[in-house]
Amino acid sequence: MNFVCSSCGCLNSVQLRDCGLCGRHRRLDGEVIGKKLDDGKRRYSLVPPSVMAEFVDVLTFGADKYGDHNWKTIPRLQDRYYDALQRHVDAFRNGNSNDDESGKHHLAHAMCCLAFMMQDDIDQGDQ
Repeated sequence: MNFVCSSCGCLNSVQLRDCGLCGRHRRLDGEVIGKKLDDGKRRYSLVPPSVMAEFVDVLTFGADKYGDHNWKTIPRLQDRYYDALQRHVDAFRNGNSNDDESGKHHLAHAMCCLAFMMQDDIDQGDQ
């Protein structure tokens, strides 16, 4: 028989109390089970899967069209990707969800622009 955690909704074969974030399960008799010490670590599971998939689809579209990591070679990268970011956000705000050329969501294109700008900024700080 499976029990559903009232806090996080996970299924377990034993009845639990004090679930917390699924890293602190306790059986009703008090024995700690399934403990994993990952407090303070990145929680990639918080990224919505469909958003991540669309983001990666846009990156793949760009890599197929221009080559892997081509974005790193663009002159005036910050200005040009800011302009592209604004165009994609404006298209979305004007009621057009998907880019005509790629068929992918304009906000996924905008995410790519922001990712490129942020990575360039991080890379510039390393120099």
